[in-house]
Amino acid sequence: MKQHFLIHLVEYLGVNSLFKMKYITVSVVFLVLTQTIVANYLTYEKCALKDSECLLKQARAVLPSFVQGIPELGIKKLDKLHMDKITIDIPGIYAELTNLEIGGLSKATIDDVSINVPYKLLRISFNTPNLHTEFDYKLNGTLFGFPVFGEGKGQLSLKNLQTELLIIFDIVKNDQGDDILEFKSFMYGADAIDGLHAKLENMYNGDKEKSDMYHEIVNKNWRIIATNYGRCFTSKFMEELVEVFKTCICQPLKDIAIWPEQELH
Repeated sequence: MKQHFLIHLVEYLGVNSLFKMKYITVSVVFLVLTQTIVANYLTYEKCALKDSECLLKQARAVLPSFVQGIPELGIKKLDKLHMDKITIDIPGIYAELTNLEIGGLSKATIDDVSINVPYKLLRISFNTPNLHTEFDYKLNGTLFGFPVFGEGKGQLSLKNLQTELLIIFDIVKNDQGDDILEFKSFMYGADAIDGLHAKLENMYNGDKEKSDMYHEIVNKNWRIIATNYGRCFTSKFMEELVEVFKTCICQPLKDIAIWPEQELH
């Protein structure tokens, strides 16, 4: 690829000018450095796509760099992950969460990584001891038959969050003719095994008695809350996470994995 790039530049610019030669040199060096950055961050050890044990080891090795973000590759920081807005609009409840800061992924552990090449499925299972979110909120509606409303600062913690992510992909050629993973869609399941804890300041316009009652009901019945309302939050969070995965993994397979084409058959 780099050789073809150099040839095209020479044909287009010519080599009579020192300036043009410097331009060509800088361009080639930039390509080399970019590929070196990808290799350093994403490839401690290349794995065959069917080698789940190697993939798990590799994923655990790159996780710290992955979570802290890799600006050179356009990968945003995951801890803390910023989100502008999440809206919950379902019968009986309307809530806006804005200026979200989601933390805790730096403590996450990856339990399993596997790729089914014939069916083109990528599975990732991971555990987050405490996924903690701070935000501004507006809330209005009814919960379990009683009115709820408030506006202010909020916090939400999901304890011992077990997440399974299934990504459906295809293998296609990029513009340079290299095989890459192309993400199609994803599905996920998530369970806060040790519960959910919410704290919303200024509920009921600061009425402490009503606010305490609200929080007692919500935190005691956390599984019902998570089942009926939690997906409005976790689905948006997972969309952000998958977008980061896409940026990270959609590199030429030959650069980040052992990639003989016969694995497709």
